[in-house]
Amino acid sequence: MDELSNTVQQHEVTINNLSEDLQSLSDSFERYASDNEQKIQELQDKEQTGLQFPLSQETVDLIKEVFPTEKATLSSGTVTVSDSRVSPSSVIMLTVSSPSGTRGFVSYTASAGSFVINSSSGTETSIISYVIYN
Repeated sequence: MDELSNTVQQHEVTINNLSEDLQSLSDSFERYASDNEQKIQELQDKEQTGLQFPLSQETVDLIKEVFPTEKATLSSGTVTVSDSRVSPSSVIMLTVSSPSGTRGFVSYTASAGSFVINSSSGTETSIISYVIYN
């Protein structure tokens, strides 16, 4: 019974941690939306009137301001990114923008002032785009 009780407690801790992470992510999006309210409204206005393709440079610049992305290149499946905005609670969205080497699954570990992007493949050399949410 002790083993079952320990397992239940571990799952409760995991669920509580996930709940806290989701709340933190929600708070980050609210702060981000608040900070960029005017820019987001401009994008919504453009959406209401319909985006015209190809997009004007003004629209592209506005999207880049609201959703800034940066890039890092994996070397042997890993890269450390130094950024003063990063904290252990930062949420970082990753996407492979230019695949190279043997592809794996990418993940990150954040600490104060930096984060490490790792691939499950030790030979991946892809360029990874990322957005930091605090």
